[in-house]
Amino acid sequence: MAGLAGLYTLQKNLLYLAISNLDAALFQVTYQTKILTTAIFSVLLLGPELSKFKVCAFLVLTLGVMLVQLDKVEENSSKSYQEQHRWLGVLAVLGACCTSGFGGVYFELVLKPRSDELSSSSLAEEENVQLSAFALIIALGTAFIKNHAAIFSDGFFRGYSPLVVLVIALEAGGGLVVAAVIKYVDNILKSFAMAVSIVTSTIVSAYVFGFTISGLFVGGCTFVFAAIVLYSHDDEIGKAGNGANEVGDSARSRYLPVQTGDDDSFDSDKDNEHDVDDGGMVEIAMTEVDSRGSFRD
Repeated sequence: MAGLAGLYTLQKNLLYLAISNLDAALFQVTYQTKILTTAIFSVLLLGPELSKFKVCAFLVLTLGVMLVQLDKVEENSSKSYQEQHRWLGVLAVLGACCTSGFGGVYFELVLKPRSDELSSSSLAEEENVQLSAFALIIALGTAFIKNHAAIFSDGFFRGYSPLVVLVIALEAGGGLVVAAVIKYVDNILKSFAMAVSIVTSTIVSAYVFGFTISGLFVGGCTFVFAAIVLYSHDDEIGKAGNGANEVGDSARSRYLPVQTGDDDSFDSDKDNEHDVDDGGMVEIAMTEVDSRGSFRD
């Protein structure tokens, strides 16, 4: 868990670096590529096969979230920002996307193999305590290395306002929720859930804060829900195919050959021809297997 904690700490620092060197629109749009990196690492580490429908759904989902986020940023685009190093910011946000995708999938890989050994609640608590402890040590070390002079002169909690404390609490609560989600589903479905939450929060914000919903936002929402339909449609096709295979296997296994007669052994070749021994003729009775696993003549 120490490596995973270091990865998440690196991700947060990369995000701070990206925000410092990119305007809000470019940052928000570029950061949505974490949806694609999550899918890529899920395939590489966990091995699920993504059909053409699911790949298309991920691309559409990414585009939809980008449009929604871009619309939100344009509402506040009047704020000025200092001179930035754009390529440094782009590299930082892409690095954050990669660490986000890999970290989430690796956490799923660590969490799920032990699901039969511990209860879900105790497992989630254990993993979160370990992850938080290691992340705290790494983050404190990074903070003291970078800002030790300010910390010793002004104190560690300088600048902590109620709003900052609220943000920290929300981040911590979000981490617990994500752990529970990964415990019961996976990172791919988590990406879809996060996309829906972005759309929902934007709609609520429109009514609470009074900004106008534009055509860009409507287009983004359309792409998000189209992606959900595509992904769900592919799952339904897969379930239908598996069900048909199960029915076929069940029908083929209803009749089984059983030996009767005086001899205890009989031979059968690939053409289903049966030999006759000197001790008597071997008869084959077809028996039907009922739903309880017993045999009926």
